[in-house]
Amino acid sequence: TPEEARTQYPEAFETWVHTPLSTQFPQGESLRRVQVRAWSTLDGVCSAHEGETVAVVSHVVVNRALICAALGLVGDAFWKIGQDNAAINVLMALHGRYRVLLLNDTCHLESIAPDRES
Repeated sequence: TPEEARTQYPEAFETWVHTPLSTQFPQGESLRRVQVRAWSTLDGVCSAHEGETVAVVSHVVVNRALICAALGLVGDAFWKIGQDNAAINVLMALHGRYRVLLLNDTCHLESIAPDRES
């Protein structure tokens, strides 16, 4: 949990809060390394399927790291990107350049949301 990380690794936790891409918890992979690895995979998939539509499913941390990479964002920008559970993001790749067309869309979940009046 965040509370456990703050207690056990206070310096790493502070770095995580302020500059997440430069953080590495003990026995863990740095977020920057996750970003590089995920970006390399995404770029390879997009290159292999240029002109096609491809779906990639991942977790919130990887999604944020990929969006930061696509937009050229660094530092604490990681925390400024909303990523809800089951959100849809749409990136367009063209000749190795990326544009974010849709971010954190959850409108598809509205039809399955519990009735708030019952």
